[in-house]
Amino acid sequence: MGEKRRTVLAIGGATLLLAAIFTIWAAVTPPFRAPDEPQHVSTIISLAYRHSYPPAGAARLDPAIAEAEVVTRLQAALLAASPLRQPPSKLYESVSLRELGRMGDSTVPEPDQMTQHPPGYYLLLAIPARLFDVFDRSTQHALFILRLCSAALLLPIPYLTYRLSRDLGVSLSSSRAAAFLPAALPQFDHLGGSVNNDALMITLGALLTVLAVRFAQRPPRVLPAIGLGLAYAAALWVKGLALPLGVLVLGAYALSGHRWGWRRALKPALLTFSAMCLGAVWWVLNLLRLGQIQPNGYPPGYLDAMLDGTLPFAGWARYFSDLVARSFWLDYGWTEMSPPRAAYLTASAALIAVIVVAAFRARRYRAEFVLSQLPGICLLLAITWQSYTAWLRWHTVTGAQGRYLYPGLAAMAAAVPLAVSRHRPRNAPIVRRDFLRRLLPAILPVAVWSAAAIGIERGVHHFYFGNDLIDRVGMLSAWSPLRMRFLAIVAAVSVIAGVAGVIAQWAHPGRERHGQPSVPVSNAAVHDA
Repeated sequence: MGEKRRTVLAIGGATLLLAAIFTIWAAVTPPFRAPDEPQHVSTIISLAYRHSYPPAGAARLDPAIAEAEVVTRLQAALLAASPLRQPPSKLYESVSLRELGRMGDSTVPEPDQMTQHPPGYYLLLAIPARLFDVFDRSTQHALFILRLCSAALLLPIPYLTYRLSRDLGVSLSSSRAAAFLPAALPQFDHLGGSVNNDALMITLGALLTVLAVRFAQRPPRVLPAIGLGLAYAAALWVKGLALPLGVLVLGAYALSGHRWGWRRALKPALLTFSAMCLGAVWWVLNLLRLGQIQPNGYPPGYLDAMLDGTLPFAGWARYFSDLVARSFWLDYGWTEMSPPRAAYLTASAALIAVIVVAAFRARRYRAEFVLSQLPGICLLLAITWQSYTAWLRWHTVTGAQGRYLYPGLAAMAAAVPLAVSRHRPRNAPIVRRDFLRRLLPAILPVAVWSAAAIGIERGVHHFYFGNDLIDRVGMLSAWSPLRMRFLAIVAAVSVIAGVAGVIAQWAHPGRERHGQPSVPVSNAAVHDA
């Protein structure tokens, strides 16, 4: 099998594995048990069926979604108290969202704060919402459809991780292995199987990182400059997390100007800036109309009445760092799971160590590597500052979400093969007896699949009642919009995808070609995990 076919098989297997994991999570997570999911769904429904996107602070939860929350909570109580493995069929045949909206109270006091965000994600999800007519479906099926459509936005992540790894000097086999790594993060899998505007933000963050690194490696040209600006403009239409990512564009031009000359980068910079202005429209209008870049999505005084704490600064710093680390790795639901503290703190320290080691191992690609890690660094600084300013006002912890760092997830995954690699000079012969060199990339898809499976098992244990796993799976069968036989098929597809990754990676060390990424430096170092 040629290297090109191996690469296609590996990337295809990684993408299929991620799609299968997201599908399982879309069926495992009970309705509206993912972060802010009722508000996200309500905003999509309002755009798709009511053509309404009220100003921030004026939006209210759609009556259908508010009533659906009540119904699903009631079903949860009935299922928890029921001794039956399979519930009565009437629990499957819920009334449609449209009918729930007619049954519910016409005045809904709960605010929908999502209109504080630009409408890009919601406009995109409104298309399949109308196409599949989710408003005339039951809550479980409507939510399942929207979850799958949202998950589809994350499927480019394996390829973008592979592409970024190659551009950072990682060998072909290790780059293919890196494409599987994002699926090993349980919280990312859980988020991917829900309705959340972070899905589009994560993919655009990874795309912007790849484009920025590639732009810095080549002489500035018109089309890459326009692509870089359009990618950032698209991110600006999704979420405020895109604002700190502007550092990526500045960093790409700083490296390009240093390498190829500032005068040569002037025309492409103007084109990039012009394209970026398309995404800045929303934020400039906020500044002109409201006097602030991003408005508060809650009604005036709502948070002042709800948030009134007495937490000192030391307590805020401790709880903020703890919550960010926990919700980055494993904190399902509305950040409620509380996994072992030592586990996620150790994992966070290990990830930081991996990134630091990779920065030293990147050698000739060190500047590009630092550029690729800017999204995670800038986003962490941004949410820290935002939470700190909120503490000054309310003396409590807000905005401590590790998922806000996921636009830098592809770059974090690309750092792993750099950190664990062993430097080998260019054109150096590969030792045929070096068994571990070909074994480690090959077993990585299996390790990723195992980590994802453990994460799903923890999710079933967290969300469903029962004395053992069999009881909890029986309860899952009552909730799931998919019958268990279909979930079994999806699980089998995930196994096949992992096997495809193993086959693609099991290359004979004497025949593997170590192609070089196209970068402007000569004698590029090659890293082979």
